[in-house]
Amino acid sequence: MAQERERRTPSGCAAWRFAVRESALASAGEHGVHRLAPGGHRSTTLPGHAPLCPCLADRGEKALSLTERKISRSSLTPALLACHVQAHGKAIQSCFGFRGMAYTAGDSRVKVWNNKTLEGHAAAECARDTTELTKILEIDAYLYTASSNGAVRQWSIPFNPKNVEFRGQMWLHNKTINDMAHWRFGSLSRLFTVCDDRECRVWDLTTNRCIHVIEPNDRQQGTLRSVACSDHMVFIGSSNSKVYVYLSELKCRRQDRHECTVKGPVNYCPQCELNYGDEDKAIVISAMEVGGFHHRDETLFVGGEDGNIWIYAIPPEESLQLEPLVKLNNVHDAGITDIKFSWAHVITAANDGYIKVFSSHAVNWGESGELALERKVKLEGRIKCISIADEDDIEEHVAYLYAGTNRGRLYTLRLGGYL
Repeated sequence: MAQERERRTPSGCAAWRFAVRESALASAGEHGVHRLAPGGHRSTTLPGHAPLCPCLADRGEKALSLTERKISRSSLTPALLACHVQAHGKAIQSCFGFRGMAYTAGDSRVKVWNNKTLEGHAAAECARDTTELTKILEIDAYLYTASSNGAVRQWSIPFNPKNVEFRGQMWLHNKTINDMAHWRFGSLSRLFTVCDDRECRVWDLTTNRCIHVIEPNDRQQGTLRSVACSDHMVFIGSSNSKVYVYLSELKCRRQDRHECTVKGPVNYCPQCELNYGDEDKAIVISAMEVGGFHHRDETLFVGGEDGNIWIYAIPPEESLQLEPLVKLNNVHDAGITDIKFSWAHVITAANDGYIKVFSSHAVNWGESGELALERKVKLEGRIKCISIADEDDIEEHVAYLYAGTNRGRLYTLRLGGYL
């Protein structure tokens, strides 16, 4: 019986958070007001700004101000550097938000930070590993960690992060795992992991077993660096300027004569290849994300270590026409490290220390995205990862952005309240 894939849409009041196009990050600058939080960590707020939701201002209701200053509606800003903490001694490789907590991976361990009061209190230290952690994900209230020794481990996430428990491991890769992506189809739950061993493994999260190994036919592809999933497709980025496209279901769209035309559809039959950048130069595809306006699976954003971003339209069923819609050059001055979609924006981060926010429904992007750019923020150091927290756990109707840097700092930025 056919099953409908669960759409990745916000829950509850989150549905209207990112509906205003003007809402995005405002530049934080370098002259914030520092104060010492009760937990002993240094937090940062910008002078003259407060996280007051516009809807509260319309009703004349009072909202808490991080700077404890009264402001008028005209001085409202949709973004604010709420706080930052020195989370790790080395680079933060990955992060995410869950239940008002920020989870960060660095120093071969995962640390949890309570951001409900925006003061960055250390809540717990958990999920230790013997080698460097490269990626962490939250899936169905479980923490999944990927490490440089090829292991994927599963941990429970209770309401008290001090009680995180180890549940199992999936260890078949033999080199560094570079990225992970989750895909769901009804009751089916799959985890895709890409590794320096040139394999993409597919894990059934109901049994924690590897059910398939994807190996691109091109043996010159280099290592596999990034992975992203849409409703019906799996995209695997390599260190050789190529994106390998597969179907996530037992189907095939190819018209040429191959194994599927003889035996019938086989799992993860290679469908096509996308070429990124110049043909004479191999570029590492360092970040990919599938999304669109209102979380539709409309486009694939591909970012490389050259600082460029190519945007592909995801074709409808039965089609494999994946041509780049837009080629953005020099979006960042250094390699793209992360791309995330919100309700109405796409947010990029890079090694140049900038976070940029673009309108996800822009028609004309310009040469380097300047026509769709709404805000940009400069942080200290290189930005390794970003994550959007939009579950009303910190502030009702307001989303926050976490950013981890190569210096081990975790920044929390307020995306603002939306009409």
